[in-house]
Amino acid sequence: MTDSVYRNGSIFMYRLIVIILLLGIVSFILSAKNGCVNPFNTHESSGSSAETVSIPNQPTGITIGYLGTSYSYSTGGSSSDWGHSVEYQFDWKGDGIDLSAWGAASQSKTWFSGRTYLVRARARCTAHTTAISAWSSGLSVSILAGSYDTPGSASGVYVSGSYAYVADGSSGLQIINISEPTTPTFAGSYDTPGTACGVYVSGSYAYVADGYSGLQIINISEPATPTFAGSYDTPDLAYGVCISGSYAYVANEDSGLQIINISNPAAPTLAGSYDTPGSASGVYVSGSYAYVADGSSGLRIINISNPAAPTLAGSYNTPDFANGVYVSGAYAYVADVSSGLHIFNISNPAAPTLTGSYDTPNRARSVYVSENYAYVADGYSGLQIINCFNPAAPTLAGFYDTVDSANDVYVSGGYAYVADWDSGLQIIIGIE
Repeated sequence: MTDSVYRNGSIFMYRLIVIILLLGIVSFILSAKNGCVNPFNTHESSGSSAETVSIPNQPTGITIGYLGTSYSYSTGGSSSDWGHSVEYQFDWKGDGIDLSAWGAASQSKTWFSGRTYLVRARARCTAHTTAISAWSSGLSVSILAGSYDTPGSASGVYVSGSYAYVADGSSGLQIINISEPTTPTFAGSYDTPGTACGVYVSGSYAYVADGYSGLQIINISEPATPTFAGSYDTPDLAYGVCISGSYAYVANEDSGLQIINISNPAAPTLAGSYDTPGSASGVYVSGSYAYVADGSSGLRIINISNPAAPTLAGSYNTPDFANGVYVSGAYAYVADVSSGLHIFNISNPAAPTLTGSYDTPNRARSVYVSENYAYVADGYSGLQIINCFNPAAPTLAGFYDTVDSANDVYVSGGYAYVADWDSGLQIIIGIE
């Protein structure tokens, strides 16, 4: 009987020890999953708090890049409060989807779609990979299709066929071959006598608003060797130009709208004029009306059914300085410098009404509308793309932070061509 009791007691003790060991193992596993306990590390006892990893520094690297090129970005500064080593992961688009592998603090990225991305980073413990920091602040990175640094200050741009025509300030008209938008090349140039501010192409001619040298007409039938065709010296500073039929409509600053007969490009003549009250900076012609961005006097709508005797049809005083205008359907889109984009219903030109607005972050200088998106050249905030499917409530669709100051924009074939002041022509792809 004594042996039996002894054997039973031994079995009981054995089973108790096994149960205790199993409970210990389960407890260890559960603790390890939470990244809290390591019996071989004095920092990690069952009474300590969960391991934390500090947020890394904002990544550093290029902020303006091009498609198909590899760029390196670096972060750092993270640490584990348990003294463990850390590794890093990059979020290349800022949306938590395009993530790098966990690894070194410096990693590389190649983009194949042009837009502005927000590159950020986070860190984690290499021993306990569930101990992950929050994301760092993001670095704004704009990926462009291509660029061409013109010699002057790019103020205006017009695209026709395989060429971009750039009004390049003191360097006159620059003609850029954009048959391969990722690698634009110089085609030709013509040094106008004034300061090229705006350009419009029609047929074989480029019409340049050339500052105090008025309207310059350049024959571009051979883009490599453009030649002078004719000119008309307007009374003030020619800032913008729009061609419709046999007439050039020139935004002539303090002299308002000048209408030039260009039926003979070699000998243009004055057809008529309308002296707007402000500083005419931009003009767009649609049907029987010229829509003038008239500086501090806002939007002026001029009836041009008789070019020899234009008359005021209607107007709307914008909050700031109307610098550019584009008409699409029943709406006029006005780039109003410090107050951004304003959208007007012009179904009744005699009484335009404000439909909606979007306050861009910098200085709205020009606007181009394509498929219900307004592309705003917004000075040092680059290209702002505004969704105008509901004109009463426009919203930001995207933006591209160009190198310098975006002054003008033209959209063609899925590309936005930006006249970017001292950085010349910037070409952006991936417009959605």
